[in-house]
Amino acid sequence: MLARADEARQAHGLPARFFFLPNQFWIHKNHRLVIEALKHIDQIGALGSLPPIILTGRTTDPRDPTLFKRMMELAEAHRLGSHFRHLGLIPYDDVVALIGAADYLLNPSHFEGWSTTVEEAKSLGTPMLLSDIPLHREQAPESLFFAPDSAEALAQRLLEAGQRPRLARDSVGVLQSRQQMRRRDYAAALLALFENARGFTP
Repeated sequence: MLARADEARQAHGLPARFFFLPNQFWIHKNHRLVIEALKHIDQIGALGSLPPIILTGRTTDPRDPTLFKRMMELAEAHRLGSHFRHLGLIPYDDVVALIGAADYLLNPSHFEGWSTTVEEAKSLGTPMLLSDIPLHREQAPESLFFAPDSAEALAQRLLEAGQRPRLARDSVGVLQSRQQMRRRDYAAALLALFENARGFTP
């Protein structure tokens, strides 16, 4: 997918630098926090220097059917459309390629079961900006974290990440080696759980 990263970026008309938020528009995914953070950045006059946030994913949440419409209207009302850009539902291969192309994967969720996009970012060596929830701490402890209810905290992280030079990515060989190590560690942990369960007597 790294080989397709630049191709996918150009196919979707994206700039060389961007943050990527490939979450479904479900209420717990916390898209509103991103808009509030962008508002804060705009108010201090720094929006023009910030890479845009590119979004993908389904736009329907049965719990809140008007959520997507409200969020896009809110972004437009505050003239944030150029920095809160939704590509729609794109092919999965393009999603993964754009994770590889992005400066940072962004996930502001209030909660997650186990984030597949975080795992994909890890496998591609993409840095991450993640909400400070236990699951994210467990999955990707080396990420940049922000409080999921603080627009100011996210704004600070976005500005911090956007002002850094684009981080160099490791070679495919190094990424593959790390992925194999994670698989071995996971398999060992899973085996230990099974062995503990087998030896357990109520």
